[in-house]
Amino acid sequence: MSLLPPGRHQVCIHYLDRGVLDFTVIESGERHGIRLFKNQLLRLNIALITQKLTIDQPHGGQVVLTVIVKTNGGQAFNSVTRIEAPAQVIPFETSVPTPAALADLPVLDFEDIV
Repeated sequence: MSLLPPGRHQVCIHYLDRGVLDFTVIESGERHGIRLFKNQLLRLNIALITQKLTIDQPHGGQVVLTVIVKTNGGQAFNSVTRIEAPAQVIPFETSVPTPAALADLPVLDFEDIV
């Protein structure tokens, strides 16, 4: 997965699973995932409440992430320094399914292949 350039990015959230926020950057259309810490989850929830969403069902919500690039040894990674509600929600359509939507898909059996 590629790194986000440092700065502020308005993003559309797909889902949050085990502390990893999966989202698409609205301006570039690139999909990313960033691990959030517990204190950042509270900030994310506050930003989502302004859109009548919750941290349990964040699909389609938008937030503004301020990210930096950190290095650890030879590895570079993004780190979120700030999470805010957007001044304006930008219309954005996504076809990325949520984990709940994936669970509703039918399971293919080997007998169905024949």
